[in-house]
Amino acid sequence: MKTIHYTIGYGGNFNYTTTCGKEIHSHDEKETATIHPAKVNCKKCKSKPEWKEDLGHAMGEEQESVRRIFIESDILHADDLRSAQRDVFELCEESGTKCIRRVFSDVLDYAWHDLENTWAAVKRADEIYADSSLMPLCGGSYMGAPVIFNGMCERAIKEEIEGKKVFILNSMSNIYWQMIDIPLMQKAFEKNDLYMYDENHEMKKVDVSKIRKKG
Repeated sequence: MKTIHYTIGYGGNFNYTTTCGKEIHSHDEKETATIHPAKVNCKKCKSKPEWKEDLGHAMGEEQESVRRIFIESDILHADDLRSAQRDVFELCEESGTKCIRRVFSDVLDYAWHDLENTWAAVKRADEIYADSSLMPLCGGSYMGAPVIFNGMCERAIKEEIEGKKVFILNSMSNIYWQMIDIPLMQKAFEKNDLYMYDENHEMKKVDVSKIRKKG
């Protein structure tokens, strides 16, 4: 059985830096790494306080005033997660809102591969974050972020979800709407809120009724 270490994300050059201090090659036959604390079996990683704390939040066992999750449609790079953590920590400070050490209670990677798991995480969250531009993973193919976004909007309408806040850590001008079902999105956000950065890099609530596809 492979040893599964805890990591905050892919470090580049086919390597993951683990909580216990090892460098794991992504193609190693005996060891691997994951961002999901519940999947970890490395004893050294599990002995670390940060792993125990993150597991408690991921499993919903730790008390928290606001449950925030971060969603990555494909592989999660450690630098991207750190950047998102910094951005959201600053947003919390500006609004006087508390956040946990890791900022996010749960972090999802390869989210478009398992929409049921992604939806379960979204339902449990108060605030959902992503740094996406809503571009598909590969050219004009229907893959990645558009699949997640449309799928979550569809489920939100079907299950009458209300009161969620979705934050896209990107500017409105950088968003690719071509594969987003605009009428579906507008209906989903009648009773939920969508936020993005404006041209001054200030996080603002989006008036979804005004969103149109270009061209």
